[in-house]
Amino acid sequence: MAKAVIKSTFNKINKDPNNWFIVALWFGLFLCFATLSTKAIANDFNATLSGNNNSLNIVQDGVDNVIDLTPNNFSGATMEIKQNGNDNKVDLNISGGTGTGSSFYIYQNGNNLDYTSTLFCGAAWCTMTVNQN
Repeated sequence: MAKAVIKSTFNKINKDPNNWFIVALWFGLFLCFATLSTKAIANDFNATLSGNNNSLNIVQDGVDNVIDLTPNNFSGATMEIKQNGNDNKVDLNISGGTGTGSSFYIYQNGNNLDYTSTLFCGAAWCTMTVNQN
């Protein structure tokens, strides 16, 4: 049944060149509405980092931003994360005796802000500063 309907529609379009214009117009309108009605994809950043005496700066602007960092096997590093907008999340997981002598800074501006962290910096020290506005 569906095959017959599709075949009939295709035959009607082929008989009159103006019908192709109407089909293209409807398809274009469909694409416009589909594009405008979908939600933008969030800015996700996932990374596993290693190395000594490094610096990492991340800035995310927009909504629904997610940063998931697992730094390992490093020391003396500085990491700065800035998120501007609503519904932002940071997950920082430092484990296994890494991160000695390192500093971590998280700055979040907007609504519905969240961060989680696991800090295990070995036998020495590490710091984390979180500012949420």
